[in-house]
Amino acid sequence: VSVQDHDTERDGKVHVQHAVPEAGEGAGEERRSAPDGDGCGQRERGPAEELQEPVVHRVDPARVDRRVEQHHVHRGERCDAEAQHQSAVRPRLLAQRTRRVAERAEQGDPAAQLLAAELYSRGLGVRRNIEEAARLYEAAALQGDREATFQLAMMLLDGVGIARDRERAFQMMSEAAEAGHLLARFNHAQILLSQARGAEDEEAAVRQFRLAAEAGLADAQYAMAQMYLNGIGEREPDQVAARQWLLRAARQNHDTAQLDLATMMVAGEGGDVDFDTGFSWMKRAAEMGNVAARNRLAKLYRMGLGTEGDSIEAAAWYLLARQSGLFDPEMEDHLFGLDEEEIDRARERAASLR
Repeated sequence: VSVQDHDTERDGKVHVQHAVPEAGEGAGEERRSAPDGDGCGQRERGPAEELQEPVVHRVDPARVDRRVEQHHVHRGERCDAEAQHQSAVRPRLLAQRTRRVAERAEQGDPAAQLLAAELYSRGLGVRRNIEEAARLYEAAALQGDREATFQLAMMLLDGVGIARDRERAFQMMSEAAEAGHLLARFNHAQILLSQARGAEDEEAAVRQFRLAAEAGLADAQYAMAQMYLNGIGEREPDQVAARQWLLRAARQNHDTAQLDLATMMVAGEGGDVDFDTGFSWMKRAAEMGNVAARNRLAKLYRMGLGTEGDSIEAAAWYLLARQSGLFDPEMEDHLFGLDEEEIDRARERAASLR
């Protein structure tokens, strides 16, 4: 069974995101703020408290003590005054700390140089100054700071804050990668792959991808899956290995990995056919906004694979994909087969999914 798109757009975006709980882990828990103390602070309410019925106190309005009302008014004024005080003090504290960091940076402290460069690049506590950020990154990089080396390499590649110099950028990226910087390893691998002239050069890129993937970088894990799917380097195509790498990236909420993994599970590629798990991964990718996953999820609902068949749900997910520019003749035929009432229900459902 295949749910491949007959579409005019394939969502191939790559994102590095934090892991989320597995299905069922922490599901349904919602935390809300409730006042404590004098009402200026907030504490978190746990799920058990949320399930409790609220306590309702019935008071005769005629017996309300005006002094209590006055207390609440004064308390509200005090909270406002504290907030105004904090909003006035924080910028001054940030400016003072920024000046101390800048002083240490000028004295040659590489950690301070890196921090100051970040502050200048983002405009935190100081006026944004990309050129000064580049100068400080370079100063820290010359002292062996791998993060500064990586950041400088990226600026050299893009020509931001410093003159573009691809040759020097590649050298800096290589140095940061050799120092163990994960994103540098991933970017260095991409550079090596783009310049590869044969299997030996490709294998050098794969080694960098693998180092970053084994260290937990989701983008690199997805890249390893592509290496095995396409037989890059000194290896034959291996769908089993590719599916394993996709699973590792998918567990870190890499939406494109979730899409590809779900597609392989539904088709029985690289392992057994698993409609239920394939549907779950496809739904997670679709809920994250992956356009291709939304279209393929619509097909799973239409065919009833891994879930109960649902023509309205299928139409709703396809309408979401179509709003992003994807066009699938097969799903257009599905919409054509619905009556006006069903189309209206699908539109309402699509609006609730956004």
